[in-house]
Amino acid sequence: MFFSRFSSIVVFYITFMLAGCSLVDTESSIPTVRNVGGSITTKIGHDQYTSISKPRKKVPETYWASIPSSANSCIDNFKFLKSESPDDFTEFETRYSKISRIYSFLNKNKNIMDPDAREVLSMSLNMRLNTLCEEIKYKGYQLVKNKLAAVSDGGTIASAGN
Repeated sequence: MFFSRFSSIVVFYITFMLAGCSLVDTESSIPTVRNVGGSITTKIGHDQYTSISKPRKKVPETYWASIPSSANSCIDNFKFLKSESPDDFTEFETRYSKISRIYSFLNKNKNIMDPDAREVLSMSLNMRLNTLCEEIKYKGYQLVKNKLAAVSDGGTIASAGN
């Protein structure tokens, strides 16, 4: 009697375990790899892979698509200048790089510098950076003013580099 009851429990347990093994979700057990471009590579057989591309959002290319703004007006003016006057941008970029290198020097040595020298250098750099940002802003204003003059005179509007 003990063995018949024990054998029926074993048979029930084995049946339960085998039933559980057959319920494996085949969709989630397929190895997949997400590629950099957004496509998914899936193994479909022994050493066979297929690539499934996700549909990309279609962004309408319009003439009036705007450039996103940053939280810094100086950077926004810099971007505007880069798109509308690359030659002027190069000049301002050179000046900005010089200021940036001195800021790096200051940040690297601020703990070992004399406090007065550090403050004088910091104030000087801030003034130079603010002056540069205002010059970039003014140059952007001049570019817009020239475009407005072209519109009011009935001429053509020059694009970047013209």
